[in-house]
Amino acid sequence: MSSFSFLAYNLPDERIAQRPIGQGSDRSNSKLLQAIKLPDTSVAISDQYYFDLPDLLRVGDLLVLNNSKVRPCRFFVRLENVQKEIEILLIKKVETLAASSQNISQVWEALARPMKRLKIGQAFELSPSLQALPIGRSQDNNRLLLEISITGANVAQAIPPMCETVEEVLLREARMPIPPYIRGGRADSQDRDTYQNVYAETSGSIAAPTAGFHFSAELLKKLSERGIEHTYLTLHVSTASFTPIRKSDIAGHKMSEEYYEISRSTLEKICLAKKEQRRIIVVGTTCLRALESAALNAVFCKDLGQNEKITDSTSLFITPGFKFQVADCLITNFHQPNSTHLLVVASFIGEKNTQTIYKHALNEGNYRFLSYGDGMLLE
Repeated sequence: MSSFSFLAYNLPDERIAQRPIGQGSDRSNSKLLQAIKLPDTSVAISDQYYFDLPDLLRVGDLLVLNNSKVRPCRFFVRLENVQKEIEILLIKKVETLAASSQNISQVWEALARPMKRLKIGQAFELSPSLQALPIGRSQDNNRLLLEISITGANVAQAIPPMCETVEEVLLREARMPIPPYIRGGRADSQDRDTYQNVYAETSGSIAAPTAGFHFSAELLKKLSERGIEHTYLTLHVSTASFTPIRKSDIAGHKMSEEYYEISRSTLEKICLAKKEQRRIIVVGTTCLRALESAALNAVFCKDLGQNEKITDSTSLFITPGFKFQVADCLITNFHQPNSTHLLVVASFIGEKNTQTIYKHALNEGNYRFLSYGDGMLLE
């Protein structure tokens, strides 16, 4: 297997975007590197913008986007007699517990840094209205189990009693989980809008499917008017998407499970496009993993019976040599060194071509990198 030395490319801090280029209709002002793989397997590169997509794509193309919604789930807390601030990221709800007639508490899996400072059985204030009690560890011992409840003062003042759920309080008091390379991971009110796709619908992600950041409602409308259709699936982004490749043997890297669902409507649109030899333009590596996982499970063009959607989870790890069955083109951002996303790009467009693309983006195109940065269209 290749050494994949390109994964450890040098990314200067000043090239990492700290804010998006624009909001609202300005989202499509981001730069777009178009890379077309030629018959000799080399790549032709041109510098475009996302607002050029109606002209760059073909009539009949089908865009598939991930409509998962990011939930606020990060906290920075201070404990008594602990000098260092503790960062907590809630990963997923495990169960709901009826603590009393007036209060419902929930158990969540969480990551904490440093985790050793949180002692089992010692409750602490997670936010002004929430209390957290460490009650154990996950089965793999990598995550903390926190029992989270609304604090007594807030319960007593609520009219009617307990008019808010834990999820509603989290939505109000937790921070958006922006990556640590963006302002140290400390989101502000602006990130509640910008760290979310305009078409986000189903809550459940702990990181954004960022390839969609550049699509405004106006751009999607223009694409539709040009005869370029779009549809959605849902993959809830979890830790698999931001866990770096640390092992020298890439084959030893393990992806954690991420839940996805694909509606009957989306499956039918993809099958029809394939039958009519129209291109599938996949927006984002998370969307790509969901589609290719479904294809490996042979769900496309299959009778679903009475089912309105397929639901599953995927730990698919895409590396060079992978045979893509669904995607004809990929729209994605510029990714971190040593990331699984970068391997997906190399698998799709070629290792040497990936190096050529990133070299151009860094040295000639002056592109902005990572979540709030620019992107590319790989054909």
